[in-house]
Amino acid sequence: MKTKNQAAAGPCSFVLNIVTYYDIVVTVEPKRKALSEANAQLLGASSKLETVMQYVAEIEQKLAKLTISRHVADHQRKLNPKEIGSGAGDDGGTSWALRQRFGV
Repeated sequence: MKTKNQAAAGPCSFVLNIVTYYDIVVTVEPKRKALSEANAQLLGASSKLETVMQYVAEIEQKLAKLTISRHVADHQRKLNPKEIGSGAGDDGGTSWALRQRFGV
């Protein structure tokens, strides 16, 4: 009887290992698919982020140029407020004083 039990132990062990393998595959396969989908979404989001970051960099460069030109213009107006008029009889000083007063 002992030899029959030993002979049956091999197939039983095989069946138990197959069942364990199946349980692992059933558990792991959906996680692999989810990981694959998450990586695809991450890749898409990363490319969108890169595009947005490039756009922001371009906008910041434009802002820097405009800020510099505004500071230069403000500095010129401070040095020569009467030379920069509206052309309609305004000496420029009044409008400059109002701009400074209202922070424009």
